Amino acid sequence: MSYKKYTPSDTYTYAFGMFPTLEALTHAPHLCRAVLYQSRATKSEALTKIEALCEAHHIPFLLDEKTVSRLAPSDNTFVMTVVDKPATPLAPHANHLVLVSPSDMGNLGTIFRTALGFGMTHIALIQPCADYHDPRAVRASMGAIFSLHINKYPTFEAYRAQFPHHTLYPTMTTSANPLASVLFATPYAVIFGNESAGLPPEFATMGHAVVIPHTQRIDSLNLAVSVGIVLYHTALSDPSTGEKPIFSP
Repeated sequence: MSYKKYTPSDTYTYAFGMFPTLEALTHAPHLCRAVLYQSRATKSEALTKIEALCEAHHIPFLLDEKTVSRLAPSDNTFVMTVVDKPATPLAPHANHLVLVSPSDMGNLGTIFRTALGFGMTHIALIQPCADYHDPRAVRASMGAIFSLHINKYPTFEAYRAQFPHHTLYPTMTTSANPLASVLFATPYAVIFGNESAGLPPEFATMGHAVVIPHTQRIDSLNLAVSVGIVLYHTALSDPSTGEKPIFSP
């Protein structure tokens, strides 16, 4: 099959690089159509693992110089995986990360990787939003996307209608509860606005608004940084006591 440059209408996307490919093959082999590589790929331990996983899951492992060279984002990318876009609904009893209209694919991928690192595996994206299947987001996530449940909703109201019992914790820039004082009641939804504007003011009256205190020398924190700080806090504290670590493998 001949593969072309990714477009949002495609039913598949690409994972570029050794590590994202290993993550796709390890956590979502049923979605992997093929792994393509160049002869410049060194016979490394990673490539040996990739070949073994392809053989175990009956996934084509193909030498294809032209396709990788044409589609890869950089000259030092020698391996790529063609991956079907997954359908991954959110679980009703899981805690959720809700991102309202995120627009930067690099930030989105970084957030996915951070969320997985802190045990947050269910993510709602409120439209309009960046295409989370775009290879740039997949690459920025370093393959974490293949271990997450991600779903899009046309509006926040549509998300809320599906999950009416989640306690809401919108993150605001002012006039909210300092993060260190907040205990999160499960199941909860931690909500963030987009990179440029944050959350609209009406979110301040929903649930328990949270603010990350910082010096007045900046107007706000980067979205991915803010998500990391809040998820670190939730991961460190048992929601019922705020004392016990809740990291899990």
